[in-house]
Amino acid sequence: MDIRKFFLTKVSAAESSPSVQSQQEEESLTSGSEQIIDFDDDPLDAEEGSRSSCLESSEELPERAGSSSVNLSLVCEATDLGDVEKGPVQPKLAQYPYEYFGTQKRSFQFHWLEKYSWLEYSIQKNASFCFSCRNFGTKQGRSHLDSLMCKSGYKNWKRALDSFKEHDKSSAHKSGMLSWSAYKDSILRGNVLEKIQTGREVQIQERRDYLKRLVAVATFLSKQGISFRGHDESENSQNRGNFKECLNLISKFDTFLKNYSPPANSTYTSPLSQNAIIQCCSEEVSSKIVNELKASGLYSVMADEARDHQKEQLAVFIRYVLPENGEIKEHFLSLKELKDFCADSITESLQECLKDYGLDSLLCVAQTYDGAAVMSGVSGGVQAKFQKYHPEAIYVHCYAHELNLVLCHTCKAIKEAKDFFNTMENLYTFFSTSLIHHQKFKDAQSTLGLKPGELVQLSDTRWSCQIRSVNALITNFVPVCKCLSEIKSSTASGLLSNLKKISVIFLSLCSKLY
Repeated sequence: MDIRKFFLTKVSAAESSPSVQSQQEEESLTSGSEQIIDFDDDPLDAEEGSRSSCLESSEELPERAGSSSVNLSLVCEATDLGDVEKGPVQPKLAQYPYEYFGTQKRSFQFHWLEKYSWLEYSIQKNASFCFSCRNFGTKQGRSHLDSLMCKSGYKNWKRALDSFKEHDKSSAHKSGMLSWSAYKDSILRGNVLEKIQTGREVQIQERRDYLKRLVAVATFLSKQGISFRGHDESENSQNRGNFKECLNLISKFDTFLKNYSPPANSTYTSPLSQNAIIQCCSEEVSSKIVNELKASGLYSVMADEARDHQKEQLAVFIRYVLPENGEIKEHFLSLKELKDFCADSITESLQECLKDYGLDSLLCVAQTYDGAAVMSGVSGGVQAKFQKYHPEAIYVHCYAHELNLVLCHTCKAIKEAKDFFNTMENLYTFFSTSLIHHQKFKDAQSTLGLKPGELVQLSDTRWSCQIRSVNALITNFVPVCKCLSEIKSSTASGLLSNLKKISVIFLSLCSKLY
């Protein structure tokens, strides 16, 4: 049956009998909600099952709904709908406004809102909208229905269910629903960019905490003068070196280090990484020293040669005064490898060291070295060549070297002192070169209840070493005499007789007192 003929028949009947039409309208208005015809039970739908399309847009209503002649293309979007924060507006009314469709009146039904979560209703316009397409639609729908659900609203309640079903399956609606779902997920858990940024910040903080512990271990080992690496640092090694073993020890008590697993390509425990950490610590310390020195405005430089196996190096020290409290500071600055031992090579190395730290332009008022000719020479020594770069830098022979030389030469000039130190050197040689004699010395200490100790070798250049040698002899004087008396040899007898001399005992006590 043609739907247009049906409506034309109804309209013609109404026009021919106005009284009948008025009577029908009065019955419809007095019947209340009981007279609302549900779409699923409408006999008209059963008759129209063979239709090619069951949709009727709101623009077709004026000619089919009698007095409801509203042009929705001119109606602005409703202002009482939900936004992305509040969600769809789904009001539950005791009775929704009616719309006439021929002789029948229909209204919006609340159970439609329960069935479609995306559906919302505008009381202001008495129209339904798709919340997801209206707020999150990324592409224009192909059908006119999709456009109405987003913009003007849909209010053909007679065909509402079929229209909602078709819109629910459209690609434009599915895209909007997907965007809406992603938005709700981003509110709860954060969007993808926020998650990436948060994960990146957490990763950066974890790596910083990890590096803090590595630096702490490196500074501890450096401060204590302990070696970093071992001979075998593999996973199966019993001793992987002090650096890695310290980290393993800390991880037993540190929850973070115990649970944190650094990336395989950035553990920062390899020899190269350890050297890099040491270098960074060195630069930080040097930077603080240089900043204090620049604030002081003037300084003095001290340098001495230091041999490292087959490598000759120049140790450079800086001495300055803090302007705020007058405190005197003396710090090690750098080690510079020497290519040659001549005065020119040493001077250039010293000047390069100062230039590397930006100190070559500051006022240098003094230079201090030992008394070697290559360092102290008036015309060809380092002190003379260094004054070409720093004219104000007067040369001062190192007082520590001078005092050490005075003491050593004085001891060699006095016969009793010379014999005393010769006796000490012979005692050290006697007990250190023979394992049998050394074991008897240990047994004598144990018998007398003394702490194990060793005799100290004399030094020709450092007086402090000679003092330690004297202190070691005084501490172990009784076990030394006991061993020498038990050992039957001419050398032991000669050493024992020398130890019993009044001059040796007197000088030992003087060294202890002074």
